[in-house]
Amino acid sequence: MQYIILNGKTPTHDFKNGEGTYTKEEAMEFDNVAVMVPKGYIVLDFDTTSDAELMLKIIDALQLKTKVMKTTRGIHCWFKASDKDPKNFIKQRLAIGLYCDRKSGGRNAYVKIKQDGKVREWIRPVKMKDIQEVPKWLTAVSSPSNKFNFKGMGDGSGRNQELFDYIVYLQAKGFNRDEIRDTIPIINDYIFDDPLSELEIATICRDEAFKPDEEINAQIKKANFNHVEIAEELIEEYTLINYNNCIHEYKDGCYIPCEMLGRYIRKKVYAIKNNQRNEIVAYINDMEKINGRNLKVYPYIITTKNTRYNLKTGECLPFDKSIIDFAQIPVVYDPSAYCADLDKMLNRVFLADREVINLFEEMLGATLLKHNRYQKAFLFYGGGSNGKSTILDLIKTFLGARNFSAIALEKVTDRFNTVELENKLANIGDDIDNVTIKDTGTLKKLFSGNSIMVERKGERPYTIEPYATHIYSCNAIPRSFDKSDGFYRRWILIPFDARFTADDEDYDPLIGEKITTEEALSYLLNLAIRGVKRLITKGKFTEPARVKSALNKYKTDNSTVLTYIEDQDLTEYYMLDKPKDVLYSEFVDWCKLSGIKTSNITGKKGFYREVVDKFGFEEKATQKGDGKRYFIEKL
Repeated sequence: MQYIILNGKTPTHDFKNGEGTYTKEEAMEFDNVAVMVPKGYIVLDFDTTSDAELMLKIIDALQLKTKVMKTTRGIHCWFKASDKDPKNFIKQRLAIGLYCDRKSGGRNAYVKIKQDGKVREWIRPVKMKDIQEVPKWLTAVSSPSNKFNFKGMGDGSGRNQELFDYIVYLQAKGFNRDEIRDTIPIINDYIFDDPLSELEIATICRDEAFKPDEEINAQIKKANFNHVEIAEELIEEYTLINYNNCIHEYKDGCYIPCEMLGRYIRKKVYAIKNNQRNEIVAYINDMEKINGRNLKVYPYIITTKNTRYNLKTGECLPFDKSIIDFAQIPVVYDPSAYCADLDKMLNRVFLADREVINLFEEMLGATLLKHNRYQKAFLFYGGGSNGKSTILDLIKTFLGARNFSAIALEKVTDRFNTVELENKLANIGDDIDNVTIKDTGTLKKLFSGNSIMVERKGERPYTIEPYATHIYSCNAIPRSFDKSDGFYRRWILIPFDARFTADDEDYDPLIGEKITTEEALSYLLNLAIRGVKRLITKGKFTEPARVKSALNKYKTDNSTVLTYIEDQDLTEYYMLDKPKDVLYSEFVDWCKLSGIKTSNITGKKGFYREVVDKFGFEEKATQKGDGKRYFIEKL
């Protein structure tokens, strides 16, 4: 049992879900103490002398197994809960006509056991394990009203008709016939001032007094429809939230778009009308809205099938509905997991280049981070039968279908496509050959995790900060109009130079299955964790020689200016020795001789900028004695 300290009726300290409580030995040193109601139990608080006395008579007469504590004005009666998650209530009328409060376990409810230094007395002690489940006739059926006030009723007060009407009322409240036949005699024997005879009670409870079940069920559905109550039940039962005007539910350790809301509503009210359904949905949509401005993101915590893992500290954390997270990878965290087939495959695909394998581990680890502070995108390139597809399929299986988008590079900046990146761990775009990269401004924002405006069709735009790691694949690297360092430095190009054929001695057509078993994926997670920890420690990705060489080659292939410089073997001294306009004229002549259309020849400004970037010259040129402008070295 867990205890809290009170000041009057108010706790003197914070507590929640058992945290911040005291042991009995610690608590009893204080003058005012309460005990938390354990989950699975309820306490009925009869707060008037008359109701408490009547309840005690019933307990003793029926030999109910309930713990009873005497309070200042009444009694507390402990029962096991009949519902899975009973609610607390105040001043509700029970089926037998008495009024009480209910304190329910699991809802931070507590009852006072010591007041002003005096411990309250257990007047009906029963061991907790022997306490019985609360009878149906001790459940609440309504708030106070002038109808069915049984206390004090005697001869001539209309007891028979009142009980007869009460049968139908209890039926509408969900009581079955046996439960009603248990309730009526208790009211008669202990609540009425003058009881009716057994014969009269038998007549009142005859079968003909009950309405057919079909009629009652229809009446319940019609009378009990309350869109607020149903919506609140759905919100609590499925832990619903409204994130950016999209209803999400808590499932598998994270929040996902609630695609089953209609079915959940029908489960509550089967024969529901469209207008009633719309009322429920509208109420749920009007919940407090969560968006990027008021959402707390935990960038280093990833949810797996069996824990929430802190990538920075290595700590395993419990699942927690109060923490809003949108991704759970379908992988079990098991630090002891190992898969030899996975190691073998990575070595074959990456040609046993340890640095490239390290980079792969870091990239995979980066997909688990909910930030893009390293500002990199990855491009797998190379001809067919080289392992690209195997690696991409492995990453997709590892992340889970819910956690990545699959937007092609040339479409990822489109107006209605960027919204698909919201809450995704990665964007994996296959086969981007034969395209030219154009909207590099938006691309650089996406790769860097900067705020961008997104919108769904027919809805208002809103802002997100995407953290998806971008991974693309191609046979030939696409060209780009952007030749700036800001564009190039965001790319990590990983060459896939291996070749696989069915004639290979170690060819394995089942390798895809072997590297996606539960054990293999757990081992892959260990590699990703190793990689991301290395990334966090170093502050940057590993830079293998093959990868740096690939980027430099791409810069040259992507630029007629750099291709010209390389083709003509132009040195820094050559570029410094000639006027800028002469250098540009020579470049234009070379382009024409090379068959490049005049419309595709880089302009002067672009030419000068690329030369400055290539050789590290000063942005501003200098004018020499001949009146012409020359490039100059940076000091």
